Amino acid sequence: MSLAFILSGIAAAGSLLLLAALIGVVIRRTAQEKRARLDAVRGSAFRKAVLPLLHRVDDGAVASLEAWRGDPVALEVAGHLLQILRGAERERLLDLVDALDLLQLDRQLRRLKSSGPARRIAIVRMLGSFPVPRVEQALAACLHADPAPPVRLEAGLALVRLGTLRSVDDAIVALDDGAYRAPAHRIIFRALAAQHPGEMIAAWGKHGSGPARFAIADALGEVFEPDGFAALRSAIQDADPQMRCEGLRSARRLGHPSMAPEVLAALGDPEWIVRVQAASTAGTMRLEQARPLLEALLTDEQWWVRYRASQALTALGGTRAAATAAA
Repeated sequence: MSLAFILSGIAAAGSLLLLAALIGVVIRRTAQEKRARLDAVRGSAFRKAVLPLLHRVDDGAVASLEAWRGDPVALEVAGHLLQILRGAERERLLDLVDALDLLQLDRQLRRLKSSGPARRIAIVRMLGSFPVPRVEQALAACLHADPAPPVRLEAGLALVRLGTLRSVDDAIVALDDGAYRAPAHRIIFRALAAQHPGEMIAAWGKHGSGPARFAIADALGEVFEPDGFAALRSAIQDADPQMRCEGLRSARRLGHPSMAPEVLAALGDPEWIVRVQAASTAGTMRLEQARPLLEALLTDEQWWVRYRASQALTALGGTRAAATAAA
C-alpha cells in the first residue's frame, strides 16, 4: 500500500470527521434557535396572562396561573417585569412568584450546597432579583456560611441591593478574605456607610488597624458627620502611605471643607504617591489656599506629582498648568 494512498485515506477520514462536527454544530444551533422561539412565545403568553392580574386583587390569580408553576420562562419574564414595576403592582407580582414557586427555592438551596463556586454565584445573582423573605434568609445564610469568599461577596452585594444588609460588623466578619480590596467590598461598605454612618465610624475605631481598614477608610467618604470627619483625618495622617492615599481619595469624594487642613499638609508629604492624591484632592475641592503649594509641586521630581498639580491648578484657574504638564 503506497504512502499516497494512506495519506489520502487519512485526509478523507479527517474530512468526514470535520463534516460530522459541522453537522452537529448546525443541529445544535437549530435546536437552540427553535427552543428560543418557543420560549419567546411562552414568555409572551405568560406576560399576557399575568399583567391583568397585577392591577387588581384576585383570589383566583394563582389558580389561573397554575400551569406556569415552577416554570423557568415565567421566572425570566417576572424578573424583567420587576425591573419596571413599582408599588402595589410590584408587590403583587412578587406574591405570585412566591405562590407559583417560580424560583423553585428549595431546589436552589440544595444547589447552593452542592454546586461549584461559579454556579453558586450565578444562583445568588438570580435570587438577588427577587426580594421575598425566604430569598433574603437564604442570601443571609450564604453570606455567613459559604466557604468561598467570592460567593459571600456576591451574597453581600445582593443583600445591599435588597436593602437588607444592616450590620457593619456582620459584614466585616462575613466578608473577611484577608484583603477587603475587591470592588465589591467597596460597594458594600459604601452602601453600609450611607445607611449606617454611626456603625461605620465605630468600625473604624474597632478595625482601623485590621485587614478591613482600607475598605472602612474608603467608606468614610460617604459619612457626612463630624465624627466621620475625625475618623477620616486619622486615616489621612496614618503611618501607612497607602492608607494616607486612601484617606485622601475619600476626602476627595466627600468634598467637605473641614478636610482642607489635612489635604494642604499632605501636599508636602514625603511619599510622592501621597502628594499625587493630595494634589488631585486639592483641585477637586477647589482649595484656593493650596495654589502656592501646588505651584511649588510643578517642579517636583516625580512626573505624576507635577501632572496632578498642573491639573489642580487648571481647576483653580491657573495659567501655568498646561505648559508645565508635559515637562
